[in-house]
Formats: sequence, C-alpha cells, structure tokens
Amino acid sequence: MAGEAGRVADLYRAGQSTRRIAEMTGLGRRRVMSLLEREGVEIAPRGRGRPRRPPMLHPTFEEVRRLYVEDGVSSTLIAAKLGIPERSARDLLTRSGTRLRHRGGFDRKDRAQLPKHELEALYVETAATSHEAAHALGVSHNTMLRAAHTLGLPVRDVAGPPASPDRTVVLLDALYGDRAVRSALRRHRVPVVRGPGPLHERFPEPCELGDDALFDLYQSCGLSAFHIELVTGHAAATVRKRLLRAGVQLRPRGGRSPFRLRLGRSEEHRGR
Repeated sequence: MAGEAGRVADLYRAGQSTRRIAEMTGLGRRRVMSLLEREGVEIAPRGRGRPRRPPMLHPTFEEVRRLYVEDGVSSTLIAAKLGIPERSARDLLTRSGTRLRHRGGFDRKDRAQLPKHELEALYVETAATSHEAAHALGVSHNTMLRAAHTLGLPVRDVAGPPASPDRTVVLLDALYGDRAVRSALRRHRVPVVRGPGPLHERFPEPCELGDDALFDLYQSCGLSAFHIELVTGHAAATVRKRLLRAGVQLRPRGGRSPFRLRLGRSEEHRGR
C-alpha cells in the first residue's frame, strides 16, 4: 500500500496529471486523488496546471542509465523527471546498451507487493472474504486476488456454486496439474516454474513465446490472460495485446475461463 502511494506521489511530483497517472497505473482517478492526499501532496486546482521541471536539454547516457538501472525508475518516470519524451528516454537507454525491462501495463517489478503473512492471516486464518481482505489491506479486489494466486495461497472459489463456499484452489498447482496445459508448455518449450512468488522473481526474463503458443494456451487450453502470465512470465496486459494483434477475439472479461470451468467440473466429480 505504501509503495503504491509513494509511486503515485512520485509520478505527480514529476509532472504527471492525475488522469495520466490513472491510465498508467490502472487505478481510478478517485483512488489516485486519495493516495495523493494520504501522502500529503498538495493537488493543484483543475485547469490551473502545475509547474513542470525544466527540460534537460542534453541528458547523458550515464544519467539515464543510473536512474533506470540503479534507482529502478521506469522509463515513463525518467522522461517526466528529465522533461523529455518517453521514446527519447528509451532510445537513450537502448543506445547505452541497457537491457530494457519487460513492459505490459505496470512494469512487473512495480506491481504492488502484499506481505504474505498479512494476507495469509487475513484471508486464510481468519477466513475473511476476499473483499474484506482487500479493504483491510487498502488495495483493489483484483490486486488482492492476484497477490494471493501469485503467492500460492489457497483461494476460495467466489464464483463457485453456493453449496460449496469453502472450496479452494491453489491456482499455480492447478495450472501445472492440468494435462492440456502441461502438454502445451512442453510442446512450446516453456519452462515449468512451480515455486510461488512475484512474477519478476519467478521469471526474471519472460520466456520466448510465439503467437502459435499464445493461441494454443488461450484457445486450446482455455487459459485466461492472467493464467498465461503465471506460467510464462509475460504480463497479462501484454498477452491481451499480442492476442489482439494476432487477430484472436478475446473472451469478455469477468466471466470464468474454459480452464476454470473445466477445473470446477473435475473438482465436483472428485467430490461425489
């Protein structure tokens, strides 16, 4: 929570508008404003504009590389700090020989990381609902669920039948335990990384993944973009963009993927 608020404050101080910050982070503008107020940042009246940093006319390779590599600043924030377009910042990084971090919505390292012990105590031990846990941790419901799945916690199936509210699934185990998913990963030479943890630690570099592999995982195996993220290291936002570029019609958001439906049927069968 503190990391998310600090990042929002840094972006605002660097000259980004609340609307732009909302687009960059996936947060609502109201949430952005709330985080800025929590950090004690004075928000300029709408339409008044805010003083920007004077542009750095000739940023050096060393300056840009230091911000990106040593300080871990994103190319977007570097551009805002130096008063240059982001494409110029990324061009400077490339020309300096810096390997650019994987992109896809938020950079994978910049995602909100929830402490496992707090999440486990709230959601697993006290049996709070996922919405209650998210509210207590000050994050969105989607962020809370993503963190639980990433950390390998058993997540209750909120979309399951009312008669089985206690049914849980450890998503990583379920994905790697699915025969179709295992076959597809083996076919496309995608490594199996079973251990839970933040995505950038499980996959320091996303594995090579062609459009045929993406199509196989999404269409043939019925995985969602988030499921593909968990087993390949490619951010879900990037997966969706690549599928669209390949001409794949995406399933509507909010429903259950064919994989989850298949998993639910197998669990019901075992429970009989």
